Amino acid sequence: MQSLLVVVALTLGGVPVEVKPLSGPSITGELQDVTAQAVVVQTAAGPQTLDMAGLWEITPAKAEKPARDAAAVWLELVDGSQLQAAQFTVT
Repeated sequence: MQSLLVVVALTLGGVPVEVKPLSGPSITGELQDVTAQAVVVQTAAGPQTLDMAGLWEITPAKAEKPARDAAAVWLELVDGSQLQAAQFTVT
């Protein structure tokens, strides 16, 4: 089921991805198109089309962890989990 969700997310386009070919360096950029034959990734050097048969994997690019200092409010729940927020309002 997770694989299906990743495929659906990747086919939406504009998603930051890392593409690892069977040989050569990895390519990082925004996913532009996926077909049965090829993948198109928009990189800083321009669009790159990679043959699907030559790919090892396509994964979402790792997002940077948010800085803990960015949150103004930390809310600890009964189960021990924590929520961070920029603001908190009680009504």
